[in-house]
Amino acid sequence: MHVQLKPHSKLRKLTFDMDFASIAIKGKASMGNLVTKYPVKKITFKSAGKSTLSGRKIWYDDVLKRLNVDERGVYLGEFESDDKILMVFEDGSYELSNFDLSNHFDDKMIRIEKFHPEHVYAAIHRDGKTGAYYVKRFVFDDIPLGKRVKFINEEAGSKLILLTNNPEPVVKIRQLKGKSQVEEILEQPLNEIIDVKKIKAQGNRLSFHNVQEVEALTQEIDLAQQDNAQEQQEEPETTAQPENKTQDIPLEITNPEDVQIDDDGQIGLF
Repeated sequence: MHVQLKPHSKLRKLTFDMDFASIAIKGKASMGNLVTKYPVKKITFKSAGKSTLSGRKIWYDDVLKRLNVDERGVYLGEFESDDKILMVFEDGSYELSNFDLSNHFDDKMIRIEKFHPEHVYAAIHRDGKTGAYYVKRFVFDDIPLGKRVKFINEEAGSKLILLTNNPEPVVKIRQLKGKSQVEEILEQPLNEIIDVKKIKAQGNRLSFHNVQEVEALTQEIDLAQQDNAQEQQEEPETTAQPENKTQDIPLEITNPEDVQIDDDGQIGLF
C-alpha cells in the first residue's frame, strides 16, 4: 500500500510504500505493527502480492453442494490465492468460481475440479441440426468468474454426450453401417481423430455412420492427486552425509627413559 503523511516540520519524506509481506505472522490477539508515528493523510492500495501462506486444501460435499475444509466429500486440491474452480454443466456449458466456502453449486453440474488452464479435455457432442456426432479436444478458457459459456454447438437440440480429462482418451462406439444397417462395435482413440483446437471449434466427425452409443473406456484423471505427485517430484532430494569416522592411532613410546611423568601421572612435553 502507498502511505501519504500530513506535512510536518520534522518530515523530509511525506510518502512511502508499505509491503505486508515484510510483516511477520502473529496471533489474532496481537495489536500489530506501527505503520508510522506521524499523522496520516491518505492510504491507497498499490498492488496485490501473492500469499506467503501455504495453500488451502478444499473438498466438495456433493450432498450439501458446498465446499469445505473438513475433508468431507471429494478432494479438489490445494488452492492458492489466484486458483479457481472449474464447473461443467449438462447443457455443455462451463463456469469458473473462486473457492469461497460460502459458495453454493448448481444441481445440474456434472463436473467440478480445480481449474488447470493448460489441461486438455476431450468432448463428444451431438449436433442438434444434423444429429451427427462430433469430437473436439481443447483447453477451457480463463473466463471471468460467474460467467457461463457454452463449449458445444448452440444449435437447438445439441447435447453433450461425453467429457473426459484423460490426455489419451479411448471410447467404444456402437454404430450401424451402410444401407443394411449392420451393427459394428469398435474402440476409437480420440487423439487419432483430432488435434487440440480452440474451445469454440465444432470439432471433427466422430464417425460417418449412424452412431447409436458412445462409452468411455479410459478412466478419468484425478487432477488433485496428480498435483500432489508433481509437487513431491519437485521437492529436492536430500542425500545422507557420510559419517565422519575417526580412526584411533596407537601411540608407541620408543624412548621410555626420556619420558618425564609428574606426581599427578601427567606426561611432560619437555
